[in-house]
Amino acid sequence: MNRRYKELFKNASIFTIGSFSSKVRIFLLVPFYTNYLSTEEYGYYDLSYVTIQLLFPIFTLGISEGIVRFLLEGKDKKTTISLAARHLIISTFIVSAILFINRVFRISDFLIQYMWDFWAFFFAFSVHSFLISIAKGNEQIKEIAVAGVLGTATMIAFNVLFLMVYPLQLHGFFMANYASSLISSCYLAVKTRIWSQLSLERNREREKTIILYSLPLVLNSLGWWANNTSDRYIVSFLCGVSVNGLISIAYKISNIISVFGSFFLQAWQISAVKEYEENRNSKIYKNLFLYMNAGLCAVSGLFILFSKVLGTVFFSKDFSEAWVFVPLLIISALLNQAAGFVGPILGAKYKSNAIGRAAFAGIIVNVILNIILTLLIGPQGITIATVIASFIIFALRERETDSIIRGPFYRRIILSWFVLCIEAAAVSFFGSFLIAGVCTLLVFAIYLDTYRQLSRMILTRVKG
Repeated sequence: MNRRYKELFKNASIFTIGSFSSKVRIFLLVPFYTNYLSTEEYGYYDLSYVTIQLLFPIFTLGISEGIVRFLLEGKDKKTTISLAARHLIISTFIVSAILFINRVFRISDFLIQYMWDFWAFFFAFSVHSFLISIAKGNEQIKEIAVAGVLGTATMIAFNVLFLMVYPLQLHGFFMANYASSLISSCYLAVKTRIWSQLSLERNREREKTIILYSLPLVLNSLGWWANNTSDRYIVSFLCGVSVNGLISIAYKISNIISVFGSFFLQAWQISAVKEYEENRNSKIYKNLFLYMNAGLCAVSGLFILFSKVLGTVFFSKDFSEAWVFVPLLIISALLNQAAGFVGPILGAKYKSNAIGRAAFAGIIVNVILNIILTLLIGPQGITIATVIASFIIFALRERETDSIIRGPFYRRIILSWFVLCIEAAAVSFFGSFLIAGVCTLLVFAIYLDTYRQLSRMILTRVKG
């Protein structure tokens, strides 16, 4: 097995151990907090979370994402990390000022009632993202894995404590989230010895280079935010906060596809840079894109086929209608993983501008289609808009790679996506699980040779 495959396999395995528990906890806790929170309460929590996801990259100028690429170079790490730390502190002060202004002018009653929860949530989210980026840039993969397991254990414990033992409702749910993030961050801070990597000395030229690279990544973050979360605001305004709660819960199922993809993509972010520096014409890009899609398409087909069953098992009665949104959201999650594969390749080429342009196009398409389709066909329009925007982001990114991922099986990949779209439409709009079953079998047939090849590679690796 190629050395790069071995390294990627090893890193992906470690990320799987660390991330699996933290990602799966979101899925497994769905029955728990849908029984302790109303659809409206969960809708408000979800809006708070997606707002934080929006504010963080804007206020930090995308530095948290950009520093990974520069840390992997191994040059002047103190300047890179210190720059990110300064932007983290500035962003916290900005959010504090916004919350203070809101309290004085009483713009949002919700933010007044949960002001300290929102502030603590933003701070915990920012610190954790910052430390994860540093650990990833330093290739401290095992430390990230342990932090993930620690975060999962404390998250479950705090949810039981603050929702079951002490029924604090939404306030307790906020507390469980930011407390577990801070505990995980403390572990990462010790393992990365963050205090030893900070410096007051400044390298203006280096800082300028990092900022210019990172700024387009703000658009990238906004693109993913718009594609995955802007619909929450639109559906809340047009259909009500309770409907947003349903769609938010539906995302918990579709996010499982993102979970499976994230194990690989986190490791790929590191390997893509190394591969580009050492061998820019390697076939590894084409092969890995095929393997990733073969695995994710199989999982997606099965999840779409059993989406109603999963909704019945994991959603409480108040959230039972959410399953109809799941199939198309799964397609969007699949396409997002494909775009996520291309992103590190563009990053390795220092083409952050291309990443930003694709994201901006995704934002425009997503917002416009969200409004139009929701007005025309209701909440299901959100899912259709999300699928279209996800594909556009992928297509624009792929074009910038100079066809580096277009291997001989590229058409099979596109065909499998088309078949899955038919399956999702059959389930969501017509309730035809017979057609869905046929489509799932067809996807397996498309990738049959790939599955055999992957099985041989995995067995060889295990025996080795």
